[in-house]
Formats: sequence, structure tokens, C-alpha cells
Amino acid sequence: MTTSKPKRPWLQLVKGEATATTVRRRWLLLVAAALLAVPVPVNREYHVFAVYQSVPTDPVPLEKWLMAQNGIFPGTVSVHILKVDVHAEFVMWRSLGGWPFFPNLAKACQSLGFTPGPETVWRSE
Repeated sequence: MTTSKPKRPWLQLVKGEATATTVRRRWLLLVAAALLAVPVPVNREYHVFAVYQSVPTDPVPLEKWLMAQNGIFPGTVSVHILKVDVHAEFVMWRSLGGWPFFPNLAKACQSLGFTPGPETVWRSE
């Protein structure tokens, strides 16, 4: 009496046998999930600006706030205030999944005494 071996024992799953295509798809999903979850650093330089109705004369509090944010390299932060224009430059690393999130500059400026105008939006330069 001979026992027959399964044709593809490495593809056996708990419930039945999977095809090679199914296994490849599962591996691709696993690899994609790992790439999004693992913080693969991607550095990017940001130059952003916004026009406010009124601004404080000292940019240091905003610079310190930016330096304290996740993913920002503290030595790269620079904030310039020209009349009512606020310009910020910094380098930030992010994972492929988008973490850490981009800092909420509008909320920080509002808490630091910047008065937003009717169309105040942070934009890329």
C-alpha cells in the first residue's frame, strides 16, 4: 500500500490547498504592510508660508515649537516674519506610511498669538 504525497505540501493551508498565485498575493500584502509600518526614513525639505492679519515680532516661539515636533531635525528649522508673511523652512523625515504627520502650523500659530486672516492657509513655496 502506497501513500500519495500532496503535490504541493508547502502550499497547504489550514483549510484546503492554496494556489501559488494566492500565496504570492499574500506575501506581497505582507511585504507592503511591513514597508508601511516600518519607519523607513525619507527626508524632505519643506519651505512653507502663510499670510496672517497680525503677527508677533519674535519668531523664536514658533521655531522652538517646530523643533519639538516629531520627525523634524532641530538644526534645520528657520522661521522668518516679514510684516504679516510668515515663512518656515525645515527638514523632516517621514516613513513611507506618512508617520509622523506634518505639523499643524495653523493651530500652533493661533496658540502663539498669530491672528489669522480670512484666507490664511499654509502653502508650499
